[in-house]
Amino acid sequence: LSTNVVDLCPVGALASKDFLYKQRVWNLKTVNSVCTGCSTGCSIHLDTNKDVVYRLRPRFNPRAQGHFMCDEGRLNYAWLNRPDRLTWPHAAGAVAGWEEAIDAAAATLKGKRAHVVVNASLSNETLFALKQLIAKTGGAGYFSVVQGPEAPLPGVTDLAVRTDRAANATGAELLGFTRTDAPLATLGAGDTLVLVDVALGDHDKDAAARAGAVVVIGTAETQVLAGAAAVLPMTNYVEEEGTFTNLRGRVQRYLQAKATTGAARPAWYILSDVLAALGDGTEYFTASATFDALAKAETAFGGLSYDTLGLRGATVQRATVTA
Repeated sequence: LSTNVVDLCPVGALASKDFLYKQRVWNLKTVNSVCTGCSTGCSIHLDTNKDVVYRLRPRFNPRAQGHFMCDEGRLNYAWLNRPDRLTWPHAAGAVAGWEEAIDAAAATLKGKRAHVVVNASLSNETLFALKQLIAKTGGAGYFSVVQGPEAPLPGVTDLAVRTDRAANATGAELLGFTRTDAPLATLGAGDTLVLVDVALGDHDKDAAARAGAVVVIGTAETQVLAGAAAVLPMTNYVEEEGTFTNLRGRVQRYLQAKATTGAARPAWYILSDVLAALGDGTEYFTASATFDALAKAETAFGGLSYDTLGLRGATVQRATVTA
């Protein structure tokens, strides 16, 4: 937590070595966001210039973490600038237009059971759209969470690096996804495996061979499996807007901080098109419309609206405490 002294210094004499000499602060564009390093969900300022993320800073929120944030979360931003991004949709292994790739994904899913494996830092909006896809196909959804030791800050109420190193495990659980260390254990022969912002290890790649087909919705080239029927590039969270639910059940908005990469789209938007291609008439064009549909459909989120969340958030009706 030592880098918090940089924020406390009134004259700028104390500086972070990570940020020193990288940018002039008056060139930075700042947006309000949420840290994805763990399930605390610290409110943050996210600073960019020319679509490069340069630093994260704590944003005061008495309903979340208060004034500060941990060093681990503050310095965990290099992945947002990774060069190996998925930029263009693919169908049957070849670069394709969005319409062709969406049709390929829908054809693969039609009449098949979707076995969905998700990243636990996906937005509530994306998880809600995936829940609709799961219901449409009679499938199931799973997620794993990287774990680490909890490190509380003595003397500061409810501020800690949490055991769950993911932003939205609580949201995933509230929306019906199953937490497991073996997300492919129940993958059946002939199922369509849908991977959403997930990179499989070698062992899981062997298990994935049971699938009848694979659809990848991802941010990075390392997430693509050979032979995938469709590869649909999605934005990372700083290239879109949406919401996360932290371990206390607080739903917070994050705002778009930089332009999208290539032809990438928000995952909830991609899934809306896939559902439409499968005959579902519901389409979502904005994160706010998707969240409001979620709040209307899901009891735990009842009474919430995207507009009234503001930048400090609001708590779900059945707030749960998790790691």
